[in-house]
Amino acid sequence: MILEEININQINEFWEMFNRYMHEDIIPNWSLCGGEHTAMSEYYFSDTYHNTITTLFQCDKQPVRIGFYKDGDKVLGFAMYVVYNLEDCKGFIMEYCILPEYRNKGLGSLAYQILENEIKRLHGKFIDLTTSNENNTRFWHSHGFEKTNIADSDGEYFFRKLL
Repeated sequence: MILEEININQINEFWEMFNRYMHEDIIPNWSLCGGEHTAMSEYYFSDTYHNTITTLFQCDKQPVRIGFYKDGDKVLGFAMYVVYNLEDCKGFIMEYCILPEYRNKGLGSLAYQILENEIKRLHGKFIDLTTSNENNTRFWHSHGFEKTNIADSDGEYFFRKLL
């Protein structure tokens, strides 16, 4: 398995996978966002969000990176992340998904290790992320992430792993 950065010509394919992931995985299982499901989900499907991410994806400095996890030509999932190496060298995993048909085969752990190595290669010193439900929390905890006392603007606490 590899993590292959996409190019702008693949952005629509990413958004199709992202929307499926939100509809099938995140929204039905959202248990940690304090009842703000509707407003948050509307935002993630909005042109504003898609355009903002697409613009940040095309930045020269500290771009949002989007990669497809691939086995040959087969796409197994995706990751969206950024490394703020002009600031504190924080890696931030914005989205992480193994497609449902490839789950429960150990690929999530392998995919995470590939992503961690990529963040290290980009000089990340630690990784932050937020979780949406207890299953996500258990997965990230099993990979060394600990809940911090720092919350985002939606009141969700960050989980952090030092590299």
